Amino acid sequence: MARGKAPNIQRLIAGGHRLQQWRCGLPSSTPSSQAGIMYGNNWNIPAFRWYEKDTGQAPHCKSPAFAERIKQRIAEGRPGILKGGSSYTNLFDGDARLALFTLSAMGRHRFTEHLRGLGWALLFVLIPWRIIRIIVLVVWELVRDVARTFVQWVRARFRKRLTLVKPVLQVITNVIFGEFQTFGVLLDVYRGVPAVYANYYGYDEVAHNEGATGSEALRALRRIDGYIGEVERIRRIYRPATDLYIISDHGMSPSIPFDRIDPKKQLGQFIRQ
Repeated sequence: MARGKAPNIQRLIAGGHRLQQWRCGLPSSTPSSQAGIMYGNNWNIPAFRWYEKDTGQAPHCKSPAFAERIKQRIAEGRPGILKGGSSYTNLFDGDARLALFTLSAMGRHRFTEHLRGLGWALLFVLIPWRIIRIIVLVVWELVRDVARTFVQWVRARFRKRLTLVKPVLQVITNVIFGEFQTFGVLLDVYRGVPAVYANYYGYDEVAHNEGATGSEALRALRRIDGYIGEVERIRRIYRPATDLYIISDHGMSPSIPFDRIDPKKQLGQFIRQ
């Protein structure tokens, strides 16, 4: 906010919202935090991925199968906070009636089989300016990120492997998912859905690689701030009594990538030695 990268959040605080710290506990990661938020229980989630000696399995929270298994365990006998509501781009669905791009629900429901999900998709297609906006943003971001990746590769004197996977993933998380879930939230607010939880993880995706206050991370945060501004405008018009919470589900600590410490050695090699 001090750098002017989150003007909509700054406006909310000036208008009466409170800014306060909260402790997400350990581990400081989305699976643990989101389990606590959704179900009030994050016991025995030691990391984003880990190894279980008793089962011989290695749970990975980007896997729908493992996300569903973890959800069943933490939700046992506990109602989720999204019952009758919507979940967008989350790990756990909080017992939401509609769960789009939510990992723990992918094995149970496909949104095209859900009448409300199908209606959501049809409404999205019928709004041409939003489709045009996504196309323009995707093309612009891809061109920009590919050019930036190429420049970094040249500056590294071709020592690093040139890959275009990262720019594509950033476009998916920062633009496509962001536009989809914002549209869903706007629709839910207008219709008076009782509870909605949307996880904008584009900033997280970039900040883990570039640092929490890197230029690209702040750029991703600025885009999320724009989405929040859209939601707030609709909320203020149609549902002013609805509570709006904006949270960071975990913090970040600055660190140095291992390849900068020893560019000739892999981290695994170092640990083995």
